[in-house]
Amino acid sequence: MATPDSYNPHPPFLCHSHVTYEVVADPTSPSIFFSCSDDGTVNQYDLRIRDHCACEHCNKHVLIDANRGHRGSKTRERGLDGRPRDRDEEGSGNSSDGHRLRDRDYIMNQLFGVTSRGIPPPDLGITAMGIHPTHPVYLALGCTDDSVRVFDRRFISGMPGQNAGDNSTGEVYRFRPSRMQPAESEEEGYDSDGGTTRPKRHVFHKISSLKYDPTGSGDLVASYSGDKVYVIRPNGLKKHEEAVEMAIPPTWASDGFARSMDSGIGIPELESDDSKGKRPATDSGVGGTQGSGGGFVRGADEDIVKMYSGHRNERTVIKEAYFYGGRSEFILSGSDDGRIFIWDKGTGNVKAVLMGDQRVVNCVQPHPSIPCLATSGIDHDVKIWTPTANAPCDLSDLEEIIKHNEGSGTPRK
Repeated sequence: MATPDSYNPHPPFLCHSHVTYEVVADPTSPSIFFSCSDDGTVNQYDLRIRDHCACEHCNKHVLIDANRGHRGSKTRERGLDGRPRDRDEEGSGNSSDGHRLRDRDYIMNQLFGVTSRGIPPPDLGITAMGIHPTHPVYLALGCTDDSVRVFDRRFISGMPGQNAGDNSTGEVYRFRPSRMQPAESEEEGYDSDGGTTRPKRHVFHKISSLKYDPTGSGDLVASYSGDKVYVIRPNGLKKHEEAVEMAIPPTWASDGFARSMDSGIGIPELESDDSKGKRPATDSGVGGTQGSGGGFVRGADEDIVKMYSGHRNERTVIKEAYFYGGRSEFILSGSDDGRIFIWDKGTGNVKAVLMGDQRVVNCVQPHPSIPCLATSGIDHDVKIWTPTANAPCDLSDLEEIIKHNEGSGTPRK
């Protein structure tokens, strides 16, 4: 029998082939949760069906594959070092000792800089994830190409009600700040220098956090490593939802997400708004909604509500940002300088700076209903914050703090 001091974890799910960044519960069912990974997939698990999975790097639970564009792709039938696995061994869950040694070697290379084989993970990874709190058919993903992608789970291939031959990814919206768009030569992968041709390297800003506004507005807060925190409003989704409601109003079941749709019913194509000249740009043939014929909506800089700066997000894999307040009137973020930054959502001004860790604050989690905040970092503790201070936060040294975080100030005191 387990004792209070013992640690006996439940057998895990071993399905992802690269780093798993985030696990998110389905708000419509206590038995369903999702995970996203650097292998470019989102997995969906139902504990009523299976409470663990020992099949290393299997495809049994794949909901979204960002690299192949349809459910159940074989992108991950490879070891961590990118080399193909034997399919029989992959499916049986009994990887050979040689495979495990290769995977261990790959991890050592990544962690400690040992000479690697030079084989990268899949082209597109997923580093952050969020589910719309009041309309949980929408699943937002932060991808390693700097894009925020929103998927409508009603139209992911293989979900209930889909046509048998449909390969829709369910992607309905994609956003990337224009300042992070690669040049054409970078997208092609090559540039020229003095008559020679070499691979072109574009510097990506990893999305370290992506969260929906808990009030249900549909806004997203995204934190980019080496850049700012953004609040994004996916305006193009309004017309998508109007088209969906006209064709197939969703129904909900008590035991989780469910939808009914007559076979062959499609979504009307989005009508243009020529009088206003604001028809959203779309990418046909890539993802998109079943029957829409228009593909996903490509967001623009006009979808940026506000940007927030002053913190530093470079040192660690996770650096959360979140909405805060009864009306989500504030934005929170951890910082590499051990502080918690709190901005006014509307103005972008820093309202408070709190010392939360001796080194780095990675996680900020507001309580869903009371003014309480939990934070953690590299220190061996979790701190709980409540608004009990008698005086406002002292911001007299804010300018110096920001200069330091931008790399031009004196070291932290």
